[in-house]
Amino acid sequence: MVNDVILSILIPTFNYSCVELVKQLNQQITALGISCEIIVADDASTDMSCRLSNNEISLLPHCTYIEQNENMGRAGIRNFLASCAKGQWLLFLDCDAQVISSHFLADYLHASNQASVICGG
Repeated sequence: MVNDVILSILIPTFNYSCVELVKQLNQQITALGISCEIIVADDASTDMSCRLSNNEISLLPHCTYIEQNENMGRAGIRNFLASCAKGQWLLFLDCDAQVISSHFLADYLHASNQASVICGG
């Protein structure tokens, strides 16, 4: 079977609501008309209000929200997210990242055609 997901956006979170970040990314996916997925994994947050807020993510198109019952740690949750991804490209974002450009994903996809690994800051 051919994998039709171009990009998997992977966001680990712990005690942080990243609903607004996911909404912004989802808008860009829709505008670009590309096959993308956004997966947010909660690493056993202790702040239940964050977990409750992040449940909204699963209601958005292209989005999945997964709650872990035991904390896996920074590397563990990222490896878990990578194992869930279906995309040709993986984009890891911190849960507190801000999308400051309406062309963020378009720019990323353009750069991905020119390099195997892209690092930003």
